[in-house]
Amino acid sequence: MFQLKNLSIRKKLSLILMGVCTIAVLLSSVAFYALVLEQHRQTYRNEIMSLAQVIGYNCQASLAFVIREDAEKVMGSLANHPSVIAARINASNGELFASYGLSPWPIPQTFSAPDGSDGLTTSREYLVIHQKIMMDDLNIGTVWLVDDQRNIRTFKNMALIILLTVVGVTLFLTFLLASRLCAILTRPISELALLSEQISKNQDYSMRATVHGTDEIGYLAQAYNKMLSQIEKNNHDLLKSEQRFRSLINQAVDSFLFHDFDGRLIDANQRACDSLGYQKEELLGMTMSDLDAGTSLEQYRNDYWNNLFPESSLTVTSVYRRKDGSTFPVEMRLGLLDLDNEKFIMVLARDISARLEADREKEEMQDHLKQAQKMESIGTLAGGIAHDFNNILTAIMGYTELARLKVEEGTELADDLRQVYKASKRATELIKQILTFSRRHEQEVEPLQISLIVKEALKLLRSSIPSTIEIKQDIVSEALVMADPTQIHQLVMNLSTNAYHAMQETGGVLMVSLRETIIDRDGINGVDLPPGQYVTLEIRDTGSGMSEETRAKIFEPYFTTKEQGKGTGLGLAVVHGIVENHQGRITVESAPGGGTTFVVYLPTIITQEIPETVQLAIPLEAKGSERIMVVDDEEHIRNFMLKILTSCGYQVGVFTNGHEAWEVYSKAPDQWDLLITDQTMPLMTGAKLAEQVIGLRPGMPIILCTGYSEMINAEKARAMGIAVYLQKPVIVNELFRHIRGALNQTKK
Repeated sequence: MFQLKNLSIRKKLSLILMGVCTIAVLLSSVAFYALVLEQHRQTYRNEIMSLAQVIGYNCQASLAFVIREDAEKVMGSLANHPSVIAARINASNGELFASYGLSPWPIPQTFSAPDGSDGLTTSREYLVIHQKIMMDDLNIGTVWLVDDQRNIRTFKNMALIILLTVVGVTLFLTFLLASRLCAILTRPISELALLSEQISKNQDYSMRATVHGTDEIGYLAQAYNKMLSQIEKNNHDLLKSEQRFRSLINQAVDSFLFHDFDGRLIDANQRACDSLGYQKEELLGMTMSDLDAGTSLEQYRNDYWNNLFPESSLTVTSVYRRKDGSTFPVEMRLGLLDLDNEKFIMVLARDISARLEADREKEEMQDHLKQAQKMESIGTLAGGIAHDFNNILTAIMGYTELARLKVEEGTELADDLRQVYKASKRATELIKQILTFSRRHEQEVEPLQISLIVKEALKLLRSSIPSTIEIKQDIVSEALVMADPTQIHQLVMNLSTNAYHAMQETGGVLMVSLRETIIDRDGINGVDLPPGQYVTLEIRDTGSGMSEETRAKIFEPYFTTKEQGKGTGLGLAVVHGIVENHQGRITVESAPGGGTTFVVYLPTIITQEIPETVQLAIPLEAKGSERIMVVDDEEHIRNFMLKILTSCGYQVGVFTNGHEAWEVYSKAPDQWDLLITDQTMPLMTGAKLAEQVIGLRPGMPIILCTGYSEMINAEKARAMGIAVYLQKPVIVNELFRHIRGALNQTKK
């Protein structure tokens, strides 16, 4: 038979709380349900009465003028209220005027209100609304609505469902809350009972009861703990094991080893087993000398163990040996533990392979950074060289053109001057190569006879490598490719230099061939290219060759087989990028002792003659009489510009710097028709001078010339309003074309 007294304290409290809460929730729910239902019923009735008033108001005119159709249309709006199943409008004499909905009439045929006034009557099934239709204080009829109360029933059912759901959820939450409160109240007693059971089962007297307060149960827990402490004093051996275990847990961040002064391992954690490759049972039968590949036990004892004190530590490095014989560097933190006058060593060992590798990579990155800084310095130097050299070339080419204008074509002197001009053009291309190498010049792709670049590169290479290396060439193709000449030159030099380094000590033969090949649909093994005609550049050496592993990495950035400081690891990576940018492919074949062969495939274009730049005489249309201001800090350029412009009829004023030119221009800006200025000058740059000139006289035509400048380019010049941006050296015909274009544009 069920008896309350036999239940646990927790169950008794749960039953009491659940009973009280259930009764309270049920009573509250019933009262709330009745209140909400009555409020909804009243609201709904008011809505139906308002609907009847609206119908009556809208049918006043229909009744007054006896228009039944209009009244029926008005009543047709009741279709939007499905619960209104029938409606009628009676005239003042009680005669049916208009109807809507069910037929026959669902309620008794009573066409007047019970008390002669507006209102409603209800039954179990229906709600009947009757409203007088008044017009000028006269009763002209009555509107009747019959509602089947479905909305009220629906709301009633929905409210009941929601109410039952809320009651259920509330009771469930109440049950959870009651359980939680009971658990809080009875937890100390339960914990004490469970602790007693665990101590009895495991004989672990180090466990203690939690004291939750100072009440009777708290006092009982304190007394229980005192009893356990007294029992624990009789288990000294268990305490020793407990201390060793806690030390192991607290310090075992990495590999943890515990050994005596003879080096015999007493304990180890799982990380140590995993890193060394041993099972724990295997480690416990070994000594530290079996693990340490770099230090003996005697050295450890003399150098480290004897110098340790309790609560102190010592950090050293060594090399550990795994079970498979491999080794790895470690950083060890040694600590001394003194138990009953017996000394033990705790070792916390960390594998520092990744850290040493990171340090090595950091050093490599620092080397790469230094190399990049060197390249940046070279680029800065190249920009300065380009500026000065282009100024010199401007004078050389300009004066050469002036001289050619004074000699008869076909003479020996005219041919000599032509050669001077062609040499100057080659020097111009050399400057472009320097700027491209330093990444300070945009790459220009043009139809290129690659054989000329290859031959020129080999001539340069021949003078820079020892005579122990023989250069053989088999250049038979004269095909054209769309390429940047500077990059092709760099490609040939990089591959040839790489071959030279492979034969530097032993000497050998460097073979360079240039041929044409056709790739059909079957393709060529190892070359992923579409069918078509290609030119193949093959560079082969008889050097030491390379292994398969090295060959797989040679195109990776910063990979090099040279000694530190003798290579950047960028040469072949740059070559690979150049070939890919030209829609080509590169292959390599090599074997140790068998030399190396690089083959580059580049797509050819339809053969056509490469036009040679020929400087023609100045055309008549280039001449004029306008006033031109020339500003340049180089005397030979000023003199050349003065001669060439005055020879064509222009009025020329020359100035050594922008400040001097601005002082003259600002006093009489309308006296000048065109400004030709250098960019880099003392006191004021050409761009600054142009900015001030345009500010004073908008629309002033300006030609800005520069040997090289990082401060301005063609796009920036156009944005400033500068008409023409020219890169030195300037060809005479091109200069006059831009002069006339700028002047003619101003006259429009």
